[in-house]
Amino acid sequence: MLKILFVCTGNTCRSPMAEYLAKNIFAKNNLSVQVTSAGIAANISSSASENAIAAMKNFGIDISNHKSQLISQKLIDENDFIFTMTNGHKNFLLANFPNAADKIFTLASFSDNPNYDIIDPFGGDIEIYKKCATEISALIEIIAAKIKSGGIVK
Repeated sequence: MLKILFVCTGNTCRSPMAEYLAKNIFAKNNLSVQVTSAGIAANISSSASENAIAAMKNFGIDISNHKSQLISQKLIDENDFIFTMTNGHKNFLLANFPNAADKIFTLASFSDNPNYDIIDPFGGDIEIYKKCATEISALIEIIAAKIKSGGIVK
């Protein structure tokens, strides 16, 4: 089974939204993919932010039970692809886990989009979170299409 890890800073906004959006999108596409998320500076077992929970309700997805986790060697080793929200996150992972360089990508660049950063909505209003979730969802749809076409394999 293909395993994907999404990474952001605190694992309370972008990466949990990506994790749950991916689970939903992959399930709708009948794709067998294991998905999780982590943060490079996460406080262990923090909940998703209130606005992330609210934004995801627009997608019919409940992330209220999410608990954050810190990136680890174990998570790096057990995942086939690691998608970061920014180039900064990618560079952090490359510096700390250089042996995993072949499986670390920014979400935007891997989805055939310009190599841009997904802006951190932390502290922003609900509209910023909704915009962020919609952007992430569109990028994951591209990944799902690649998996479905055989363009991404374990």
